[in-house]
Amino acid sequence: MELFRAIESNNLIQVQGLLAKGAWINKKDKTNNNNTPLHVAIKKNNKDIVGELLLPKWHVYVNAQNDDGDTPLHLAARDGHDNFIHLLLRQRARSDIRNKMGRTFIDVIRSQQDWMKMVFKKTSQSDIIPDDGVQMTVHEEATKDDATAITKLLDRGDDVNSQNSQQQKPLHLAANQNHLDMEAMGLFQAIEDRSLKQLKALLARGVRTDVKDNRNKGNTPLHFAIEKNYKEMVHELLLKKWRVNIDDQNNNGDTPLHVAVYKGRAKCIYLLLKRGARIHEMNNNGMTFISAIRNLKRYTEQPSLATEDIYWSALHEAADKGDTITITKLLDEGGEVDFKNNQLRTPLHIAAIKGHLEMVKVLIERGAMVNEVDKFKMTSLHYAAMKGYKKVVQVLLDKGADINSTEIKGCTPLYLAARCGRKDVIPILLNRGALIDACNFDKYTPLHIAITNEYNNVVQILLNKSADVNVNQLHNWTPLHIAAAKGLINIVEILLYKDAIIDATTKDNRTPLHIASYYGRKEVVQFLIDKGAAIDAVDKDNSTPLHLAVSNGHSEVVQTLLEKKANININTNNNWTTLHIAAKRNAIKIVEMLLHQGADIECTTSNKCTPLHIAAQNGRKETVQMLIDKGARMDATDSKNWTPLHHAVAKGHIEVVQLLLDKCDKNDAIKIDNHMLLNIAAQNGHSKVFLILHNREANTDVFTLIDKYSLLHNAATNGASEDIQVMLNKGANIKATDENWNTALHIAASNGHLEVVQILMDNDAEIEAANNDNMTPLYVAVLNGHNKVAQLLLNKKAKFDATQIHVAAANGHLEVIQILLNKGAKIDTINEECKTPLHTAAANGHENVLEFLISKGAKIDAPDNKKRTALFLAAENNMKNVVQILIDAGAAIEATNNYRRTPLHNAASK
Repeated sequence: MELFRAIESNNLIQVQGLLAKGAWINKKDKTNNNNTPLHVAIKKNNKDIVGELLLPKWHVYVNAQNDDGDTPLHLAARDGHDNFIHLLLRQRARSDIRNKMGRTFIDVIRSQQDWMKMVFKKTSQSDIIPDDGVQMTVHEEATKDDATAITKLLDRGDDVNSQNSQQQKPLHLAANQNHLDMEAMGLFQAIEDRSLKQLKALLARGVRTDVKDNRNKGNTPLHFAIEKNYKEMVHELLLKKWRVNIDDQNNNGDTPLHVAVYKGRAKCIYLLLKRGARIHEMNNNGMTFISAIRNLKRYTEQPSLATEDIYWSALHEAADKGDTITITKLLDEGGEVDFKNNQLRTPLHIAAIKGHLEMVKVLIERGAMVNEVDKFKMTSLHYAAMKGYKKVVQVLLDKGADINSTEIKGCTPLYLAARCGRKDVIPILLNRGALIDACNFDKYTPLHIAITNEYNNVVQILLNKSADVNVNQLHNWTPLHIAAAKGLINIVEILLYKDAIIDATTKDNRTPLHIASYYGRKEVVQFLIDKGAAIDAVDKDNSTPLHLAVSNGHSEVVQTLLEKKANININTNNNWTTLHIAAKRNAIKIVEMLLHQGADIECTTSNKCTPLHIAAQNGRKETVQMLIDKGARMDATDSKNWTPLHHAVAKGHIEVVQLLLDKCDKNDAIKIDNHMLLNIAAQNGHSKVFLILHNREANTDVFTLIDKYSLLHNAATNGASEDIQVMLNKGANIKATDENWNTALHIAASNGHLEVVQILMDNDAEIEAANNDNMTPLYVAVLNGHNKVAQLLLNKKAKFDATQIHVAAANGHLEVIQILLNKGAKIDTINEECKTPLHTAAANGHENVLEFLISKGAKIDAPDNKKRTALFLAAENNMKNVVQILIDAGAAIEATNNYRRTPLHNAASK
């Protein structure tokens, strides 16, 4: 993609450099319409880059087509780049290729507004053919009203710039002889390009708007704009000042209104009707606008309507606008009052959504079904209630709307009104018989959702109408749980006044007090306790409200619970007390409160960890300091016989380690097993902690510890260059190996840590050391694609053979391959199966590597020991893009292997 970016930024020098390095000049950009670099350069109008790309040495494919079927010649013609057209034709660009619209490049030129200004410039007057007889043949062809006439001239090599005795060129004659008003035809191109500015300019110049494109069913520009669904273009053409005939018929007899129906362009239909389009015009099949709608049955059955986000009919459009005059006209002409769009909504749904009361009345009077449902099972009443249209709701109910119907999630109109806080609609629904406690599929009632969304007025209305205050939703949350979670003290008070159960439990066995404590709702917590809530109730984890408040750091709630005598020493299912939880959070203020209230500082979890263990394990320096100051034992051991110091070392918490070491040194009763701590630090790769401990016991043997795995390896893994240097200075063994015979250099090279590799090499690490798999540091660097490390090792005279370049090719490491080739590796070097790197790259689908190797002259049809070429392996592995690249580069598709199978056999078998 670098080549595309260089072209986009008009950087010729970078383009030249990338091509020289083997960038694939015919690569297609899948993210940009499958354009090639040549397409992009022409679109950018960069003459220097186009000229560079067309140089013979780069072997550019000038006839490549993008997703639209356009060649570079098409793009040059479309953008009026006559100099590019000349260059491309000189490079044997084919002039007869048609794009997906069926156009050759000459067709494209003819469609341009200013096409007659286009000329094909030659370098000298001597190129003009002097023989007048030849010139007449050329000019006679040009007078034909046929887009292929000029194409023929170009294909056979005739000079399209030659002049006859009247100084006329073939293109001039073609223009004069053309039977279409070419300037007016520019309207179609403006619409095709969606250029409103160009359209307005042409209209302002007075071009004919009734011109018809006989290559497209004789459509007028208005037909075409409707087909393309360019509403802004349609709107412009329908302005009265342009005097467009809105009832003009194409070759099929279709008016723009017919086309709008067939294509499902409801907004266009509405614009045409507002402009006065005649609805009784018949096409060649005897169909009027209304009969065309009836023939469609439903828009959802028409695949051609996929361009619309929501498929509308003219009825829906009128309902959306509240246009009762237009909808009455449509219904009088036979329009179906309950006609449905792709979301199965009727015009009545649309009117209800928009709150158009008069439209609702008209539709109902004309027979609209008030209980029709859309794809979401929503009735018009659902929408009106949800939107809060009080009068619309009343009309729908008066006309028999089902007040308790449920939509796709089980919600009634009352539920939706409560969810949206429609306090004016809710009394109407309740007074007309809406079920106040009807729940949706999540078991939420209108009261649940009103509290959730904090609509206090709605809650008050529902409670005054005796809504059930103890109903459970899906997870057994009552309205009181929700109000407690939200901190809605007024609603909590009302709910308790209405006899809500104060200690009702959820599926997790949590009471409203648990919930309020969890969310830090101090005022609600105070109120619930005062009203008799169980302060030490436990949930499924045996957690009390105090546990939950501590776990979320709500110090004010903790203070309230402690003042209300909550039990601070209750254990959870894992034997965690509130002090353990506070220590883990580093909640100093809460730790202090709990200790002040008498929390057991030496309480233990199921693993016999004290709060000090937990604080040390999580690196909570401040909490560690406080607990020690309050008398916590630093030599307390857990189930692994580890002290808090062991945990701090294992986690690499340097500050906590240093603090505990300082504290232990001041206590003669505490003995530190420094060697064990060194083991733990080494095993967990904490080199800085290791060095702190090592300074206490200067024994170089500790650098090589358990399982022959050294701290040096750990530091190399983590790229800790400073630590590596310190360890080496202290005598660490640079030749130490792990159980797989990897040295620290292997580890650093494998992880791409360039600085560490440099330090190790400067300290005489063995560059050719081999591990159990006979891999050297260079091999593992190549394997993992660390090109800078590979470069460094090669500069340090690391040895290489065919293996490395094959490994790089197999893994798609292009930069590594380039480095190896620069260091003398052979591009066609073979492995034990006689495969070249090209074979390896092809078999593994690495397109960039493949393109590079081809550009550097790799033998494209070299056989392996089974006579398989790279193309054979690509086909065998179903690498379609690789196959295409190889074929484009000239790979032999008939080459056979030992079993006389060709790549085509392999492809066919997949």
